[in-house]
Order: sequence, then C-alpha cells, then structure tokens
Amino acid sequence: MIVKRDPGKRDIEFFGYICQDMGYLNNADLEAMKYDWCKKHNGEWWAAYHNDIIVAMAGCHEFHDGHRMLFRGVQTMPAQHGLSKKHMTSIGWKWILPEQLKWAGSSDKQPAYITTNVENDASGKMNRTDRLFHLLAKQGVVDFFTEEEIYGQRQSVWKLNIDKYYETRKSYED
Repeated sequence: MIVKRDPGKRDIEFFGYICQDMGYLNNADLEAMKYDWCKKHNGEWWAAYHNDIIVAMAGCHEFHDGHRMLFRGVQTMPAQHGLSKKHMTSIGWKWILPEQLKWAGSSDKQPAYITTNVENDASGKMNRTDRLFHLLAKQGVVDFFTEEEIYGQRQSVWKLNIDKYYETRKSYED
C-alpha cells in the first residue's frame, strides 16, 4: 500500500466517482468531502493507492486542543482478511492514520481525535464504525471523549491512545 499526502485533484475526482457508485455520498466529490474546508482549517488529505488508484482517503484538521484524524475517511477496496476486532483491516486505520499522526505531531500534549456518526448513516456503514469504536475503547485503544453536534451531525468524539494504537499496530505489521 502506498500512502500519499495531498493527492492530486484529478485522482481525487476519479475516486469520487467510485465513491458515488458505491453510495458513499460524503465522498462523492470535492464539495461533499469538504476538501477545501479541511484545507482552510489547517488540514491536509491523504490517500492510499493500490495499482495507481486511490482505494482509501481521509483528511486531518485542527480540532479542540489537537487534531481530528480520519476526517471523511472512506475505503473502496474490501478488507483483505475480513473484520478485525482491532480494526487493522481498515486501510485508513492501519496505513493513513500513522501518516496523519506524524504530520500533526500528535502526542499527549497534541491529542488525536476521531469522530464517528451516532445517528446519520450516509453510507450504511457509519453506525457500524461507531459500534466498533466502543469495542476499541474496551481495549484501551481509544477513550470516549464526548458526544457533540459537529457541523449539524451528532458525533461520538474519541481520543486516540497513541501508544496503545502503535503497540496494537506493531503486532499486525506485514
């Protein structure tokens, strides 16, 4: 898997067509994914490529006292080994998140947050992700921070336990 920061708009637009065909409306085009909004909020985008085509993408921007990771995260390539209770079959979680953590300089003093939708499920998979994060919290990989309305949507806000994340990821390295 190759991960690139700031992929070209042409690649992203093609990826948007794939997302639209799959019903992932939050990522159907640059406007829906809030591409420019993320950039204006001191953010950046990452894409994971397989055979020169984006198969996963997510943004990262300033949020609370740290950064919001995996913003508008989406994956079009199926998980290679089914589901994982540690979430390591997610391309964003395994491959994009480490790049975002490095870029943001995340640490105990610069926390990393991830949000999951509580009510609105634009793709049919978002509520499942929220349930998965409750499982990750039981494992100590994330801590429930709060539930709040973010840009008109009820969201669970999770604080990433960065050390525990890397410890878990290390056991899944290829």
